[in-house]
Amino acid sequence: MKVYIASPISGLSSEEVFDYYDSVEKKLRMCGLKPYSPMSAKHYLRGESRMDASGYAQHPTATGHAIYKRDKWMLQQSDVVLINLSKGDAVSIGCMFELAWADLLGKHVVLVSNGSSMYRHAFIEEAADIIFSTLEEAIEYLEELAKCDI
Repeated sequence: MKVYIASPISGLSSEEVFDYYDSVEKKLRMCGLKPYSPMSAKHYLRGESRMDASGYAQHPTATGHAIYKRDKWMLQQSDVVLINLSKGDAVSIGCMFELAWADLLGKHVVLVSNGSSMYRHAFIEEAADIIFSTLEEAIEYLEELAKCDI
């Protein structure tokens, strides 16, 4: 089962972003799942003090267009979309696009939300299939789902 991972990136340091995605990818692999991450093949961004939503024109795979198209493609290839909205202090426009794409494509959407008012919205709550309050609960669920012979 393929799982696309989404979480806010903009405004965070590359260390925070890569640590998070590396950790979640490792946990999903241990459950027998295949993770798709927006940080895959972006090792050249390690060391950035602040991640930016506008892309990095000096590298062809990190322009705004390349990021948008590749992330959308990876999400289309996935079976499940795991969106963690429990981090960050501003609404993630990228995550909102990923949530909308996932819902439109009929993907199984597993959302993690700590109840923050900035994400309290009918569109978010209705687009998600299941909402967990912690990432650990969501990963446990995905592990159980992976055991099913789908």
